[in-house]
Amino acid sequence: MSIVDSAAAFERKCKELRGGDDLFAGLSALGVTDFSTLAFTLGTPQKAPTDEQFEDLGGKVFQSPTLGQLALLRKLHFEATTLMVASINEQVKTDTSDPTSLAKRLPAAEKQSRLEIQMKRLAGLKIAGELAPSHQLLDATNAMVESGVLTWIAPSKCSKRDDEIQANIKPAASTLQIEQSTLKVAQVPVATTADVGSELKLQWAMQRRGIAMDQCRLLDWAHHEEWVQWLLQTLTKDVPAGFAAVKLDQLLRADKELWTILA
Repeated sequence: MSIVDSAAAFERKCKELRGGDDLFAGLSALGVTDFSTLAFTLGTPQKAPTDEQFEDLGGKVFQSPTLGQLALLRKLHFEATTLMVASINEQVKTDTSDPTSLAKRLPAAEKQSRLEIQMKRLAGLKIAGELAPSHQLLDATNAMVESGVLTWIAPSKCSKRDDEIQANIKPAASTLQIEQSTLKVAQVPVATTADVGSELKLQWAMQRRGIAMDQCRLLDWAHHEEWVQWLLQTLTKDVPAGFAAVKLDQLLRADKELWTILA
């Protein structure tokens, strides 16, 4: 989900404006809850709306709009059309042969909104500390939802939000890239990893993956947790005579094999 389709990002932007609460309430009442809808409410991104159209929409949103309120509406509409054009241009330039390249990072406001809804729905689960998935993990999970390509996310890649915050404090590395015959300096994203060297740390990592999948609406938390508990219970089962106990690397291979079959 990109920023143009995020209702949470749209609400946050509206409320950042002076008098934005009334603006958001009026647009929501008309069924306009994201940037992509607003961009086509008046004219099109390639055809600017007339003053009469703005005044008509302003009357529906504010009842008796002032000049300042109409200016807020114009500003928000301009930003919506700009984002819409940028989003379409990005889709055109992206290599469609790679489905994962079409996936977008979830906007920060969308992540926060989904987290709040999830915490209310899973009231008995405290999504904080060791169980708070990193934004990197959420984006990787969301990429599977948008691309329709199911892949295995190794527990070592299921980092927590605390580690991600601490890693981003350090200066990010830069790299040179050539885009359309233009040399650009790009920031290398900081990748964090999770420690899965013990049973408890492995459980936390896999539970973070389950929380991320539930938040991105890929897999319900209850179903993923059932699989995690089944794996961990194999570590405590009695071993028949002549056989060795199950080890952590065997659990990881079993987890990988399941997602390979699903894919």
